[in-house]
Amino acid sequence: MGKKRATAELMPVLAGLDKSATHLETAEATGRKIGPGDIATYQLQADHARHLLTSNALDPREVKTAEREHRGDGERGFAERGLDHTIRVRHFEPAPGAEDQPHSDEEIEL
Repeated sequence: MGKKRATAELMPVLAGLDKSATHLETAEATGRKIGPGDIATYQLQADHARHLLTSNALDPREVKTAEREHRGDGERGFAERGLDHTIRVRHFEPAPGAEDQPHSDEEIEL
């Protein structure tokens, strides 16, 4: 697989990881309960991004630059934030007694 195609495949994964990380960080900062499913989704997305990054020998600088061509995938800066979570996966703790909340019909990017 070419690097350009591999980078294009990584973009939606980084966008999803950025959204999941933002959700978890916001919930943690505001004291809302974090469910184990949300944490598992974040960890799976980070693992998937890391796999795509390393198995295709992608340069993080090139990935950040490529974000400009993929604006529709996420909020500005999603590639850099997603890469940061790919490289330094955060540890989130589910709230005691937190149950997984039903997710909306929005598709989760893995």
